[in-house]
Amino acid sequence: MVAPNFLTKGQQIVPMKYRPKPLVFGIVVLSLIIDKLNVTGAITSFYSLSKKFDVPIATASWVLSVYALTIGSFIIVFGKVGDIVGPHNTFVIGSFAMSLFSLLAATVDESIYAVIVFRAFQGIAGAALIPSGFAITASYFQGKARFIALKLMAAAITGALGLGVILGGAFDEGSIGYQGLFYFTFAVSFVASVLLYFIIIPVEKTEGHKNLKFKNLDFFGVSLMISGLLLIIVAFTEAANSWNSPKVYVTLPVGFVLLISFFYFELIYLKSYKKKFQNSLPSQQQELTDKPDWRLDTQPLFPAEILEIPNIKLLLYGIFVVNTCAICLQSCLVEYFEYIELDTPIIASVKILPLSVGAVFGSALFNPKIVKALTLRGTLVIAASVGLGAYIWASRIDYTVHNNYWKFAFASQFLTGYSINMFFVVILSGLMQNTPLHLQGVVSGVVQTIAQVGASIGTAVINSIIGSMKYEKGDEAARHRVAKNFQNSLYFMVGLGGSLVILMLFIKDDKSFLVAKNENQPGKESNDVEVDSTEVEEESKEIEKESEDIEEVSNIRS
Repeated sequence: MVAPNFLTKGQQIVPMKYRPKPLVFGIVVLSLIIDKLNVTGAITSFYSLSKKFDVPIATASWVLSVYALTIGSFIIVFGKVGDIVGPHNTFVIGSFAMSLFSLLAATVDESIYAVIVFRAFQGIAGAALIPSGFAITASYFQGKARFIALKLMAAAITGALGLGVILGGAFDEGSIGYQGLFYFTFAVSFVASVLLYFIIIPVEKTEGHKNLKFKNLDFFGVSLMISGLLLIIVAFTEAANSWNSPKVYVTLPVGFVLLISFFYFELIYLKSYKKKFQNSLPSQQQELTDKPDWRLDTQPLFPAEILEIPNIKLLLYGIFVVNTCAICLQSCLVEYFEYIELDTPIIASVKILPLSVGAVFGSALFNPKIVKALTLRGTLVIAASVGLGAYIWASRIDYTVHNNYWKFAFASQFLTGYSINMFFVVILSGLMQNTPLHLQGVVSGVVQTIAQVGASIGTAVINSIIGSMKYEKGDEAARHRVAKNFQNSLYFMVGLGGSLVILMLFIKDDKSFLVAKNENQPGKESNDVEVDSTEVEEESKEIEKESEDIEEVSNIRS
């Protein structure tokens, strides 16, 4: 699919020599930070929204929930779209759309439901940004340069977790309220989209990209997946109010059925049908292709090739756990400081800054030699163990203890950020190195979908454990009861962290995990990998055979 003319024209105005990759990469990262600001910034904006529109906190919380709802549902779709039309084009459009809907969310003041709708569209724009941003990074840099770029990206994104809460808290206490956060994200996104329109460097298409066509996208599978994810996220979000509701016990199983149907359709039905066609005799193939058959041309949203990436299933679970625990810990502690320790929103937001500082600190110190010395399994087991210890430490928080914050919340947050950053740097760099360029968008989309769904599910679970946070001022018994519920919600993170430590023990040590394996994958440099000539010869024969098969099928279909 060819990109729209207005995009290609913009990319031809500024000569390539005036478009340095570090500058373009910096603007891309700046745009990606907006996603985290939209998530964590909304955490401390609930009070302002509730007061302005005179609605319960539960209703105001949908401003955050609906963003997670749409971004988690559409990321994989836009990952695939980016692979088809070019991630650089998808990113520019996504950045402009983010600015537009941020402005609309800031200016509307008649109804909170209008704000919620525009936040939903913001989430869709964010879904276009995230996978394209990672694909652009993987394309722009190779070898050590890519590893450094991913470290910087991970540090910026995790650091934005704390920045978003502080900005949300600061605006929440000012006269402008929640609108200040949206005006801020509008300004940054708009400037970034205008700059990138002129200076973004197009991502070159590989042979794998050329075989991708928008008209052959699995629209049926897209419908199943989006519907399933939307219902699942809605169910878990509603569960924060009550699990005993049709919105939960009806919506949740239907969502899972739709999601399972999606994977069955793409990974089993379509795959077996195409295999049957390829294995049939030429006469049978001619009979099958006498009439157009969409099943032969359909390009899966979730290619089976993804499952061949080393340790992919365990690594995706790791992404799910660390992102869930990061968002849950922040949300839980912010609410604890506001409702139990009675801090103002800005003070509460500053008190959870150590998590982001720990993440940035970990990024600055991390070196790939650590993975080489400790092995991949050893590195991830240690990172998971540090995280588990941090969650246990944080769960001891008790407002009745002198210097409660410094004893239980400060260091535990720092260690949480450190462990999360280690996970993201190792996993993201490894996945990007082992993913072919034409699948970069969809793989990063899968990773981010897992992360967003985890955040949505996690916040719903802890809010359902905490329950109502209202109690009469001076009622110490009620205050103590609510504080105990906060502790119980932190035990949920302890359970997730423990399961992660156990599963990381089953990681297979792949020495090539942080090194590209072949020329079809990003990061291949002349001095990076020593390739056995026999393996190259065998791969060449396989590729030649596959090309002959494809040519034969194409002749039959034509």
